[in-house]
Amino acid sequence: MSDYTYFPLELGQYQVYEVSETRYNIPNIEIQAKYYIKEEVNEVYENPTKDKVYKIQRFKKQDLAHPWKIDSVWSSQLFANRAIRTENNITQVKLVFPIQSGQYWNRNEYNNLNVEKNIYQNIGESFAVNGNYFNNTVSVYLKNDSSLITKNVHFEVYAPTYGMIYSEKMVLAYCQSSPTCIGKNQIDFGVVRKIKLLEKGISK
Repeated sequence: MSDYTYFPLELGQYQVYEVSETRYNIPNIEIQAKYYIKEEVNEVYENPTKDKVYKIQRFKKQDLAHPWKIDSVWSSQLFANRAIRTENNITQVKLVFPIQSGQYWNRNEYNNLNVEKNIYQNIGESFAVNGNYFNNTVSVYLKNDSSLITKNVHFEVYAPTYGMIYSEKMVLAYCQSSPTCIGKNQIDFGVVRKIKLLEKGISK
């Protein structure tokens, strides 16, 4: 199985994701939101350096009963040693090849943001999304920092032929205002965002 199958790119290819978000605000207020994103490769072209570029139209809607509305246009490129993606004019290295456990790379190599070390973990493991099991997955950890004060975890899970099947980002600050809450994982404020693959196919 080729490592490139973890980042599939094909004209007409689409993925539909469910995005759920919970925001925490003092005092103990949770604001929940859910929406859906569809990504579709609608054009393939060569850039001035003769590299193949896959243009991705992104659509959004608040529930499955409503029609899709165009949200943005991104792009992806696949090279021998890496897969990159440009999101809102920011180019990031999503994967590097070959996929090896414990391998680090700088996600922000192609932009002016601070160095962000990513690492491969959980290579070859099964992963469940909405009751569907995906084999031979690989996880990419962008952040994995936790303490009694904060939690900052961000990871993506990729499966062969499907691409990204799951993403989770948690940026939380825990209560420090009283001795009774310290170390109890009581959230003062922050956000949890989960992205789950619902469907993948080829448009006709």
